[in-house]
Amino acid sequence: FSTSKKDDRLITSLSKQRVTPLSLKNMYRYASSNIKSGQRLRNAQFLHRELPIRIAQRIVELRNLPHGLGNTVELKSILDTYTRYIHTFRDYPLPKTNDEEVKFTKMLSTLVLDRACIPES
Repeated sequence: FSTSKKDDRLITSLSKQRVTPLSLKNMYRYASSNIKSGQRLRNAQFLHRELPIRIAQRIVELRNLPHGLGNTVELKSILDTYTRYIHTFRDYPLPKTNDEEVKFTKMLSTLVLDRACIPES
């Protein structure tokens, strides 16, 4: 999977968008297991909108590492994975029902498992 000029434009556009500030307290509250289905749907919609922006920002940061570090084979593999994630989000419809939220959550779970091959920072 390699990035095209179209991918580069998408990544640049997304990376320039502002992310929504989120405190640890709010993350915990939003992730609580006893939240109602309406809140789960709003959380899924938030993630659908927010994660591509945050991923694009990580891509730009990694590409701009000093001393050519962004050009290593390993890092290019990670950048390709992140670019695939952006496409996954862009191709996946915004969840509008509880059933769609469940499907979206399952899709997110596959990305989390896929990400296990990416080194932690």
